[in-house]
Amino acid sequence: MTMFRHFLRRQVNSLNPHLVVRFKSSAATTNPRSSTVSYLINECGLSPESAISASRLVQLEISSKPDSVLSFLKAHGFSDTHITKSVRRHPRILTSDIQKTLLPKFEFLHSIGVSRPAIVEIVSKHPKLVFTSLKRRILPTYEFLKRVLQCDDRVLHVLKGIPRILSVDLSKDVVPNVEHVRKLGAPTNCLCILLKSHCSAVLLKHVEFVAACDEVMKMGFDPRKTGFVVAVRVLGGRSGKLSFERKLKVYESWGWSKDEVLMAFRKYPQCMMLSVEKIQEGMDFFVNEMGLYCPMIANNPHILVYSLEKRIMPRCSVIKTLTMKGLLQKNVCFSSVLIVTENVFLSRYVRKYEDKLPQLLSVYRGKIDPLDT
Repeated sequence: MTMFRHFLRRQVNSLNPHLVVRFKSSAATTNPRSSTVSYLINECGLSPESAISASRLVQLEISSKPDSVLSFLKAHGFSDTHITKSVRRHPRILTSDIQKTLLPKFEFLHSIGVSRPAIVEIVSKHPKLVFTSLKRRILPTYEFLKRVLQCDDRVLHVLKGIPRILSVDLSKDVVPNVEHVRKLGAPTNCLCILLKSHCSAVLLKHVEFVAACDEVMKMGFDPRKTGFVVAVRVLGGRSGKLSFERKLKVYESWGWSKDEVLMAFRKYPQCMMLSVEKIQEGMDFFVNEMGLYCPMIANNPHILVYSLEKRIMPRCSVIKTLTMKGLLQKNVCFSSVLIVTENVFLSRYVRKYEDKLPQLLSVYRGKIDPLDT
């Protein structure tokens, strides 16, 4: 990669974090911050509130033109929305040197197979990337990910999901954490899930990460299964443990025993990633509206994850209607009802009975109450 031997050397970290950005303007002004706010609103699409906030954060006096940065981004496929998102998240992107800062990062991403639209998504999601050292951070991170994941497609999958990993000093915690899980027997697909979907876990301090792994293994999780890395994410760190205990009490308030909660957690650890509000709403509906018993829900904890408004209520309304009309047995398996795709559900529970209940589709769409059929 000879094209990447010249890297950005100028450092700005030692500058006062509360300087003011001055943009070139056709109209003279004696208030640089006011000019900055106007530019952020008029040229970058920020709301007045966001512009004022950004004007406090972008604090480097520059000679390069923000207009040229915007032109560069647009030439590389950035829409107005992407530009607004990028500037709002990291206003300093407007101060970047195109040849030394922006272009090398875009060329690198392109060289490893990232498509142009994907580059736009990555940079707009994590614009701080353009100020990250290519030599000290980005290249070593890419090489580490490729070594661990063994496939460019997996590396790109991770970069698209959590581009901020390119700006992290991996040697502190990420590398030791990934190596620890791999030594426990986690296959490559689990490592990819860990890096892609559970970044907060892999970014834990190594001591905390190891402790979470030990605790999860004591609970019966297999490091070779994807549920292991999800459970580590749930229990990782002090905040993870506090959240787990809080949700444990919520389930217990609905009559679950601690053993039932732990069983549900082992079956589907995502049930402990739900918000307290979603757990309460789901339990209220299944228990009070559908008459389900807690052991049944604990045996099928994944049903709590689905959207109440978009999936659970429409489907359960259909099942309730069919049961009331004697067309379906009362001991229907709600897990199988909720897990199938929409087309399968409509075929199995709506179209099959449309001759006898032509209004069933309207029930599914929420236009008719089951009691009115």
